[in-house]
Amino acid sequence: MLERSIRYAMERGRTLKALREARELAQLNLARSAFVAAMSHEIRTPMNAILGMADMLWDSRLDTDQRQYVEVLRRAGAGLLLLINDILDLSKIEAVTSSWSGSSLTLKKWWIRPSS
Repeated sequence: MLERSIRYAMERGRTLKALREARELAQLNLARSAFVAAMSHEIRTPMNAILGMADMLWDSRLDTDQRQYVEVLRRAGAGLLLLINDILDLSKIEAVTSSWSGSSLTLKKWWIRPSS
């Protein structure tokens, strides 16, 4: 009886430690995703302003050299904006996946019954 209680206590301790570590990891992942989403938004907003101004400049009277410079600015800005949007999308997907994985763990615990 004592041996069984000791085994149970040790297993419970390992389980609690694993749960604490999993919770900490999940919290870190959510914080990272939130940070990436916020930073992507903070970068995307001024990038849209730069691209808008480049488009306005493009529509003005420019000589050939100036038009080439503005075209480089527009292409580089559009490429950077695509990258920023991809990062933002990825952080949103990670945030949703993290919240789903927490739910699925609960479901697994509920559906899987110990075989004893």
